[in-house]
Amino acid sequence: EQKIKEGWDISQSDIKLALAGIASNRVYPNAAPEDATRPFVVYRKIASEPLMTLQGYAGQTKFIFAFECWSDTYQGAITLADSVRTAIEASASLKPLYREPAESDEYEPFVDEFVEVAVYTLWHA
Repeated sequence: EQKIKEGWDISQSDIKLALAGIASNRVYPNAAPEDATRPFVVYRKIASEPLMTLQGYAGQTKFIFAFECWSDTYQGAITLADSVRTAIEASASLKPLYREPAESDEYEPFVDEFVEVAVYTLWHA
């Protein structure tokens, strides 16, 4: 009997590999260090859904990941997000299913930073 895997089924090393060289390798899971130099990328798993059949777990899980692209300028955040999108879509290890339409840009006045978010749905077996 196959069991549904818990936690990060898509390995963090796969994400780091796909984003190698982006933002001078300043790519962090869940949160950036307090002293992180911008630009940087923070990625997080925001949802997962196992593929189920009448026989149970089908051995694949759909994940939705958000990639937050932080920069000192609006254009820097947009450019960084474009680089992340290009890297993810070219990745052999992540195999993106599709890009979610939930992208947005934001300004954080408290820290004087800009963020552009790219959201992807990925399958993993």
